[in-house]
Amino acid sequence: MTPDGTYVGLYEVEFMGEDAPTFVYSFTGYVYEQGNPIQRTLYLHNRDTGELMATTTSSGNGYYYMETTYSGAHYIVCLDDPGGVSYNDLIIGNVLPTTTSG
Repeated sequence: MTPDGTYVGLYEVEFMGEDAPTFVYSFTGYVYEQGNPIQRTLYLHNRDTGELMATTTSSGNGYYYMETTYSGAHYIVCLDDPGGVSYNDLIIGNVLPTTTSG
């Protein structure tokens, strides 16, 4: 207590459980085939464990956005469509996300 009767204190707050801040990281990009934007299914994996972190389908203009809570290295698998010319699946490996919030 200070001389004028007010209380002063220092507190350490540790967030746990549902109140803990969650850091969100993201990947964005475009999918093209023969120079044209296309819709494709993408899977985002934690590179250390192989855990699936997110999945999405790119939009009509080829754009995709995926979020993850892991800040380390990932790999992205983009599946080729089952019809048409076979280009095989594409893997983008050992990539780091951008911090989105947290």
